[in-house]
Amino acid sequence: MNSLLEKLNVFGRSAKQRRKLRKALKAEYHSTIAGLNALQSQFSRNQSTVPNLRRSIHVLEKGLCFPDRKKIFGLKFIGPAVNLYEKALLIPEVSENELKWASDVLNKYFDAVDQEHEEINPHYTKFISLVERNPNPKKTFAPYQVKDLQAHSQNFEKSGIEELDQFHEICRGRRSNRHFKNEPVSIETLRHAITAALESPSACNRQPFDYFLATEPAMIKKICELPLGVR
Repeated sequence: MNSLLEKLNVFGRSAKQRRKLRKALKAEYHSTIAGLNALQSQFSRNQSTVPNLRRSIHVLEKGLCFPDRKKIFGLKFIGPAVNLYEKALLIPEVSENELKWASDVLNKYFDAVDQEHEEINPHYTKFISLVERNPNPKKTFAPYQVKDLQAHSQNFEKSGIEELDQFHEICRGRRSNRHFKNEPVSIETLRHAITAALESPSACNRQPFDYFLATEPAMIKKICELPLGVR
């Protein structure tokens, strides 16, 4: 800590300033250690299964999205991912979509690697004993195909200056509106807004969110009362 204090030129300050800064740094240090201990404790409990599963599956997703990936990859993550998936199957609170997403990505991973590899085969054998494999990859939560990403990239490259200028104009005109007219918005407009929101980025296009549309005044009033009176 003394080296840090030297960098902050503590020793060139008054005694009162040094005491105050030392106290602040000590509090920050203890807060950091307490946070790390709490995180470690969380990882050791069963309720950490779902967030850890998401992390492990997402790492595999990112590996699957690489166009020039190796035939063998993700060896550090596939074992924990399968074990966490097994635990998640026993937790009633885990949603079907969450389990489906994990299962689809694991299926995709095992299709992409050498299933007979000595470090992969035990996890593959365990996984297929847990669930039936999905034979139709078009109806899964697995990542985009690389060829699909390349097609989107080519379409963007074909965009002219006018299209880019229009996009920049939208960016410049963006505002955070906090005051609204007391007028109804058409269902068509709301659906367009939701459709646009669905195009927003999420981890490997997982889209871990739902949109609910309420138009009845009584229901809107109830919803407005939920976030501590914020309207």
